Amino acid sequence: MKNSSRKLWTLGIIGCICFGIGDWLLGYVDPGVIGEEFHVMRVGHGADYSLMKVTVTLFLGVIGMAFLIPGFRAQADILKDEKRKPLFRFFMTLCAVAWLVIHVTVSAGIFVYSWCMHQGDAVLAHDLAIDVMNLFQPMQLVSYVFLAVPLIMQILDIVRGRTVCKRTAVLFTSVVWMCVFSIFKFVFPASAFVNGLDTFSMNAGMIVWFIYLLLQVREDGLAEGR
Repeated sequence: MKNSSRKLWTLGIIGCICFGIGDWLLGYVDPGVIGEEFHVMRVGHGADYSLMKVTVTLFLGVIGMAFLIPGFRAQADILKDEKRKPLFRFFMTLCAVAWLVIHVTVSAGIFVYSWCMHQGDAVLAHDLAIDVMNLFQPMQLVSYVFLAVPLIMQILDIVRGRTVCKRTAVLFTSVVWMCVFSIFKFVFPASAFVNGLDTFSMNAGMIVWFIYLLLQVREDGLAEGR
């Protein structure tokens, strides 16, 4: 049995770490929502926010894609039915692309707002940020669909016994742990750390799932072929 699946899952972890560092840089800011129409930007994204953080975030996103796509596609290796693997790999590729689109569009909104605040124009910052959010909102909504569909498909396959994993593996799937990490913002007092953890939650959830695969899925349980 080839050892390629485990190597690719490891690449997936590296990709999630790249994205996660960028998301943490975006989210680790002073709490407090700027306005009701803003769901991502916080008070900390004002004039004191370093625009270099957004640059690093975008750079890490591009680098992370080189690791994320093969890692995401390799999740199909746990399926028992070889005929279903190509379709699932296709959906997971879309999921990875959607991951990047959300990453970039959120970064763009923060960059515009923060840049205008650096110029001392709070009104322009507010108006332009809303324009950017409205521009990218349809793309983000579609991306969340492309992201959700394969992850839900994976949960259903595990529950229905279509994978080499035990049904209890569903407790370690990315969606479950994304929700767990997201709940922290409702449990703990608002802080920069909680904000950072919230933006990191998507990547953290996927990292948990990859680690589970590495620790629990034996290579001799995977079907041949890719």
